[in-house]
Amino acid sequence: MSYFSIAVKLKRLKYGGILLLVVLFHLYMVSDSAGLSCSTIFGSALQNTSNSGHIVIGWNGQVLNDPDNRLESAYAITYNSYGLETCGDVDCIETGVPADAVTLPSFLTATEPKVDVNIPYAAGTGAYTLSAQSYGVLRSNGNGTTITDAGDHTTYYIDELILDYQDSLVLRGGSSYWVGSLSSATQVEIRVEGSGTARLYIQSAVTFPWNMSINTGGSVENLLIVAYNDVQYEIQNVDTQFLLYSAGNVSLTNNSHFNGAIAADNDIVLLSSNSVVSYSPSGVDNLDGGSFCEAEPELQCFNDDFNRTDLESNWAVSNSLGSFGNPRIVNGRLRMTDSSNSVSTAASLLRLFPGAGNKMVYEFDHYAYGGSGADGMAVVFSDAAITPIPGGYGGSLGYAQRCGISGFAGGWLGLGIDEFGNFRNDGECRGDGGSPSARVLDSVAVRGSGSGQTGYLLHGESGALTPPIDDSGSSTPEYGHHYRVTIDHEDNLHAYVSVERDVGSGYETIIPVYDALVQAGQAAVPENWLISMTGSTGGSRNIHEIDNLQVCATSMLPYNSIHHYRFYHDGSALTCSPENIRVRACLDADCTVEFAGNVQATLSPSEWVGGNAQTFLSGDILQLWHTSAETATLGIVGDRAEFLAENLPRCFVGATEQSDCSLEFHDSGFIFDVPDHIADITQTVTLSAVRKDLTSEQCVPGFQDVSKNVSFWSEYLNPESGSYQIEINNIPMTLPSPGTSYSLFFDSNGVAEIEVSYADVGEMSLNAYYLGSGDDAGLVMTGVDSFITRPDHFQVTVPGNPGATSAVGGIFTTAGEIFSVEVSARNASGNVTPNYGQEAVAESVQLAQNLEAPDGQHNPPLVGSFDLFGTNCEGEIAHGYVCGKFSWNEAGIITVLPSVADGSYLGSGNTSGSLSGFIGRFIPDRFAVSANIPQLGHGCNAGNYTYLGQEFGFLVDPVLTVTALGINGGTLLNYGGDFWRYSALLSSRDYSHSGTELFTVNLSTTGTSSLSGTTDYDGSGTVQISGDQLTYSKPIAAVEPFTTRVDLSLLSSDLQDADGVCYEPDNDGVCHSYTLGAILGGEQRYGQMRLQNAYGPETLPLAVPVVTEYFDGSSFVLNTADSCTPYHATMLLPVSPISIGAGETSATGGGTLVFGSGSGLSLSAPGDGNGGSIDLEYDLDAAGLEWLKIGSDNPTAEVTFGIFKGNSHLIYMRESVW
Repeated sequence: MSYFSIAVKLKRLKYGGILLLVVLFHLYMVSDSAGLSCSTIFGSALQNTSNSGHIVIGWNGQVLNDPDNRLESAYAITYNSYGLETCGDVDCIETGVPADAVTLPSFLTATEPKVDVNIPYAAGTGAYTLSAQSYGVLRSNGNGTTITDAGDHTTYYIDELILDYQDSLVLRGGSSYWVGSLSSATQVEIRVEGSGTARLYIQSAVTFPWNMSINTGGSVENLLIVAYNDVQYEIQNVDTQFLLYSAGNVSLTNNSHFNGAIAADNDIVLLSSNSVVSYSPSGVDNLDGGSFCEAEPELQCFNDDFNRTDLESNWAVSNSLGSFGNPRIVNGRLRMTDSSNSVSTAASLLRLFPGAGNKMVYEFDHYAYGGSGADGMAVVFSDAAITPIPGGYGGSLGYAQRCGISGFAGGWLGLGIDEFGNFRNDGECRGDGGSPSARVLDSVAVRGSGSGQTGYLLHGESGALTPPIDDSGSSTPEYGHHYRVTIDHEDNLHAYVSVERDVGSGYETIIPVYDALVQAGQAAVPENWLISMTGSTGGSRNIHEIDNLQVCATSMLPYNSIHHYRFYHDGSALTCSPENIRVRACLDADCTVEFAGNVQATLSPSEWVGGNAQTFLSGDILQLWHTSAETATLGIVGDRAEFLAENLPRCFVGATEQSDCSLEFHDSGFIFDVPDHIADITQTVTLSAVRKDLTSEQCVPGFQDVSKNVSFWSEYLNPESGSYQIEINNIPMTLPSPGTSYSLFFDSNGVAEIEVSYADVGEMSLNAYYLGSGDDAGLVMTGVDSFITRPDHFQVTVPGNPGATSAVGGIFTTAGEIFSVEVSARNASGNVTPNYGQEAVAESVQLAQNLEAPDGQHNPPLVGSFDLFGTNCEGEIAHGYVCGKFSWNEAGIITVLPSVADGSYLGSGNTSGSLSGFIGRFIPDRFAVSANIPQLGHGCNAGNYTYLGQEFGFLVDPVLTVTALGINGGTLLNYGGDFWRYSALLSSRDYSHSGTELFTVNLSTTGTSSLSGTTDYDGSGTVQISGDQLTYSKPIAAVEPFTTRVDLSLLSSDLQDADGVCYEPDNDGVCHSYTLGAILGGEQRYGQMRLQNAYGPETLPLAVPVVTEYFDGSSFVLNTADSCTPYHATMLLPVSPISIGAGETSATGGGTLVFGSGSGLSLSAPGDGNGGSIDLEYDLDAAGLEWLKIGSDNPTAEVTFGIFKGNSHLIYMRESVW
């Protein structure tokens, strides 16, 4: 779709210190187009496609190496710089017109199970190789982790890619990476290894941080980044090398050094301070844009220097007028005319040039000399579906029409190189017969399409050229100017035509580029073009020659002419009845490919039913009624150029080729027809004895109401030998002539019946012969018919197949593993037909499989092939048997149905059998296992920590995805439902600390593992571990805090199904364990609880403070993160009430620590005069807080009631916690 838009543009200009706002109006056309070439999308360094988009070049920003110094944008804003032009040596040209709109391919995400990977932290040595094709979250953890692509796939899907500090992402040339979101920390590197272009598609907005490197040191064409949203480019002082397209905005920061090209749908902003975008034409030319853009197609070329004596098979030549004859090679050049009058010739290059999406460049050296200065030559592009017949002679140059003479048949475009100057005018009934009328000597003109006397209108002309086209007075070839004609229809919308000439100083455009399709009366682009040269003289003349021809095109196909014709008959014919003859038009010597359309040809001898000129399809049966008893010779001549055969016809009786194409016709003989039928089924055949009535020339009975002894014999036609004999009336006949004699009764109509049977397959001929005696002595009557017998059915055997009928049946093989299938061809009696597969072009068998279980699920085709018939699967010679090797890449049970491989046995019809027995079970070759990124919980979730020895579970449970794979690594979708055989108990799972420290992790509480997703038939199921509780063993010696990092390990037996299918990441036949590594949680702290000593008067309650502490690496400090630990008076020992003096005290209160402290414990006042001390202990075992013991001890404190007057000898006293 195209539309016009008017835009108002405000431009800032600075003149004499005055800031001006200039209002500019632009009228431009915006085209929406898909399938743009890469060179169009990145046609300049900076371009955007929106009618509201801007390109802004900030202070000191520059664009370098742009070939046209253009900013392709509806709006462009540039700011003055100190002595710097915006495009290097000059200021950029602001086109005011957006670039062609880009249609992004739909963003791709995978439907297969996605893998989550959290690459463990390993300073400088972390590494991960992409093995799966589809990822959920792929996270690296910094400090030099490298993610590489080993080439297992060419397309990868990643929902979220997180690259941390100093990580590297190594892409592979030729692969595509579809990333939902990309997050990059500082000093991240993206580089490309291998040849070709790596294509990185990013769906969400993306930021490239300031000290990131992207393909630095590589080649621009090695990396294409396609962003479906905004791009923030913050990289400074680092040379990056890639091509970037954004469907949003692109913003480059100060000091950006970008090498390549940038295209965007919206704004492109280069900020100030030396931001530079350096265009790379070679990077664009060599880019493989995949589904995003089309590479500039490489042209195919045909060259001809004519340095030989014969044009050979690359050219078809003709002439329609004059004494010169056909174009031919003379002195190493192709001579189109000599210097004689009224010549019209054509030379067609036997190549097809498809119309769709094609570009053609046709160039050659041109010579015109040695005459009186007329007329010229034409380069013709015609519809290849129409036989190329030259147009009018003289000024029409063999292309345009002339009064009473049709123009070039199928002509689509004709370029005339015209010495005399008439081709451009409409005299002599050219074009529409009107203006122009004058001659322009030494000119080139282009005319459009036409048919008959209509069309061929003038498109454009060069005017008189200097130097001139010809040198008529020269006796040596002149001038040898080089012409180049281009037709460009690559966009399937336009057909751009241009003509250039090089007279020795470089090409000069003599007919500028124009669109032929918008010219009046122009036909649509044909399915295929044919390119021809025409030569023409009239009353004046020249010698016309070409040399050093080259034609290049995006697409060029061979022009397949008919190689030869074939006639098929039964070897004998009657003069009183038409003979059926099959005719084939063959495109190669073996007739493996036949002409696809209608053939128009004239056949010989005369007397073909419907006329000697016939229109037919290759393989049709035509009838010849030749009324003379003689030997006739079959022949055929195409009526048009494309129907002319390169070789003489060939004739066959059945499949046997004859030495010539003679066919003998008799006045009397036998007529019978044995129909094609199934082997070993008896056919009742009527045998008519006939002779030609001399008056009517019709067939009349030859015998009536009489018995005659008729001899029969047969011949093997295809194959040419065999072991079975034809039987007539249940009596086998001998093969060679004179065969076996049978007494037959002919009724009043001259008809006798015979019973014919043949137990093998193939094409056979049945010959009948009668030699008269007595009253009809000397009478010889013959007849022959051929017929084909085909198999009744095929029988299938699969060695080693247990024939399982359910998901618990016997195992046959693994999905994708090769297995043998034996097939035998059988006749109606169930016996093997040994000649099957021995034909001249050997017949074979094909298999179609039917999925029996699981019902209604995935049923991929069988992969494999059969050998030639004649050997069984034991390797023994066994005619009628064949062995094939096949694989089926799914899980389940199938049956197969055999049939004739080409769908029709020798053209007589198909044969199939009943479905085979059940074949299976097919089971997976191995499992792939992936996992989510679990997250560990905390003993104290509010504080994000856990005490050593304290239980903690999972905030995000571990979830494993188990996927069934075939041998080739594909997912087996049928592994589900009853065919899911993996129980997922995971009873041997084990946890350990992930790190070098010698910490012990315990599974303190075993949860459950639950299986889901096994009934939707996607080949995978998920196993969720729920309720597992872990503890770190608390060592005797205090340790500093550390991050919870746990490995979850599963034994190989945990990942094995009931059939022994197991996890094999290396596809090496060895079952592996699986570790879900470095599951992260909060901090582990070595903790303790402490009761603080308390004292006070015995008349008041006394508070007993409780605190928790952890070892910070040097000492125990208050755990201010602890607002989780409970405490209660009932856990104090001794148990209340406690005697003190004459009174007693009781402990009450409790609560939860706040910031590591609690003051809710209280001892009641024992009463006046009941002073004394009590040693308290907090029972952590009873409280379920054993991880807070001090070593193996409970916390204690001394509580004193009564006034304590102190010690007069002490100046200062402190209490130690140790």
